[in-house]
Amino acid sequence: MEIEKRYVGISEDREEDFDLSVYQDERCENKVKNIDFGPIKPGEEKIKWYWIKNTGEAYLPEVYVGMGIISEDGWETREDSSIEGSLDVGEKRMVAFRLRVGVDVQPGKYSGSIPIVVYGDESEI
Repeated sequence: MEIEKRYVGISEDREEDFDLSVYQDERCENKVKNIDFGPIKPGEEKIKWYWIKNTGEAYLPEVYVGMGIISEDGWETREDSSIEGSLDVGEKRMVAFRLRVGVDVQPGKYSGSIPIVVYGDESEI
């Protein structure tokens, strides 16, 4: 699954100040762009733990790590499934990335994205 970063409520002239990276290790040396959840059965949910770090130049007031869902209707994401709070510049935190497969889903290979949504300061909106 691809990791998709979204920045909401951030003015265009400040977008370059905002950056969030995902890492496999606590030292934040091995970046992650995709998550392999491995085999997963219908009705199961899997969780993978990774580190997120504010690698930009601006405080991130609200960070949400979403969830990927494979249902009988196809792929969907839930952006607001887990608030991780705020991240100051250089701050890091271990977070859970989740994938859920519906009970009626046929086995197969699926792809999609897991969203990380960063909301800008309301004063900037």
